[in-house]
Amino acid sequence: MNCVCDLKLTVREMGLADFVRLYQNQERFLAYCRECDNYGAKWSCPPMGLDTAEFLSHYSYVTVAAVQVVYNEDVIASTPENQVKDVTLDTLMPVKAAFHDAMLNVEREVPGRLTLSSGGCTICRQCTRPDGVPCRQPSRMRYSLDSFGFDLSAITGDLLGIKLLWCRGKLPAYYTLIHALLERKPMDGVVEQVVLRQLFASDECRENSLRDRSR
Repeated sequence: MNCVCDLKLTVREMGLADFVRLYQNQERFLAYCRECDNYGAKWSCPPMGLDTAEFLSHYSYVTVAAVQVVYNEDVIASTPENQVKDVTLDTLMPVKAAFHDAMLNVEREVPGRLTLSSGGCTICRQCTRPDGVPCRQPSRMRYSLDSFGFDLSAITGDLLGIKLLWCRGKLPAYYTLIHALLERKPMDGVVEQVVLRQLFASDECRENSLRDRSR
């Protein structure tokens, strides 16, 4: 599918303690997780069987990176309701996969960093969790931001200046994929460099226009 959307990257860094204080509400947002089909069905999602406060205590900073998949107006207007799901999957899933791999590469730049991913893991076609079998790819699977009870709408709105949009019978102006990188030391622009380079190089994303909106 050619030239149906642009990609925009926005990145912000802040102290993890402030990030948790401002944007984490486990009681509220884990209740939403329980209503999701991924709850207990994917290794990236709750219940996770770990102490999230202790897990986060090993890090001091967080870099939040969001990629917007922005649709051209003519594509929105010409996509009938019965094709919205197909267009969404065709455009969003390749970007999500490339974004995830890019963030894993950021981890490898310096030891001691860890990614929290955008939504439920989609690496495998079928997760092994419902069968009680360990994850097939634990080196690539990452917990989702949602699973820690973070308010994604507040994070994107307050920190990144992006309003989350959803499908309501037609393609939205854009979808937003959001990752967070937990760090022990500040990143100094590494996220922008690696994510921009890898998304542009990805075969699936090559035909999209990637514009850096970091501020």
